[in-house]
Amino acid sequence: MNTVSYNDLEKLVISYSTFDIPKLRRAYEYAKKYHQEQKRASGEPYIIHPLNVAYILASMHADIDTLCAALLHDVVEDTESTLDDVEKRFNKTVRDLVDGVTKMTKLDLNNKKELSAINLRRLIVSLADDPRIIIIKLVDRLHNMRTLEYKSLEKQQEKALETLEIYVPLAYYIGASKIKDELENIAFKYLKPSLYGDIKKQRDDLKKETKEILEETEKMVQSIFKKNGIKAKFEIRYKDNYSIYKKLLTNNKFETIHDMLSIKVLVKNIRDCYLALMLIHENFTPINNRFKDYIAKPKTNMYRSIHTTVFGADNHLLQFQIRTFDMERVAIFGLTSYWFKYKNNAKNYMKKDLDFR
Repeated sequence: MNTVSYNDLEKLVISYSTFDIPKLRRAYEYAKKYHQEQKRASGEPYIIHPLNVAYILASMHADIDTLCAALLHDVVEDTESTLDDVEKRFNKTVRDLVDGVTKMTKLDLNNKKELSAINLRRLIVSLADDPRIIIIKLVDRLHNMRTLEYKSLEKQQEKALETLEIYVPLAYYIGASKIKDELENIAFKYLKPSLYGDIKKQRDDLKKETKEILEETEKMVQSIFKKNGIKAKFEIRYKDNYSIYKKLLTNNKFETIHDMLSIKVLVKNIRDCYLALMLIHENFTPINNRFKDYIAKPKTNMYRSIHTTVFGADNHLLQFQIRTFDMERVAIFGLTSYWFKYKNNAKNYMKKDLDFR
């Protein structure tokens, strides 16, 4: 059972903004009232679901209207509440967000013929004028996937396949890599549980084997950077289970996957990105065909970073991912990274960067 409460949500929101908290509480009370007779498959009160959706979005620093819409996203479809009443009690933006999520829910996203004929982004944008609708829908699916254990085996596999085919590409298009990665791994666990378990065990064994090596490498690089005036934050990472599975499908062996081990390096500006790259290449032997400069040439989903793979300690292949803190926010949350930075102009910046037309 999930233990997230409204107080947890409010505390999280207060930690990053001075939003209209009374408005947030009204949205919660409104949703709780209209969902009061409903239960989740787990037996929990239904309000647990929209509350968790709002909490996940708050962890991405979503704005107040998005949080209210997250709390209310099922009331019009599943209860006697109306869009007019939502607008009257909150505002037109919240109404439009709730309406957009409801319309997306009713889309026949399983119609593969339709999806192959029309670019998925254009299809969604034609129905969702505000990209925040897509984020709410993705997080709605994410929480449902997190609680998929309460569904039948048939329903688990149906939802897992649908997630991989529809929601994962959608998350990629808008740059929400954190959501994408979690959706992929949960779906993989339900679709291929035995293979998932095998890969997880190999990955866990590798983490135990290389933990000290990576920690020592991190300390060494930190010392080199400090001598050269670079302030950096480091994060040791291991390739996730589903990404490993995809690599193995292309005739890779577990031990030859070049980015199985990685150290993420976060610095304050682009100049430091390239200086960090130079220092890493001075101290480790790089693999020439494993270098990518996504800062000079970003990916289509706004991802920017430098990737270089080197021979690390004990000849382990080790990838460094070098980017700024701003690039990191976009890399993790995609469109959501715009909400807090641009406030009322976020929508225009998001549409511009994603070429929504």
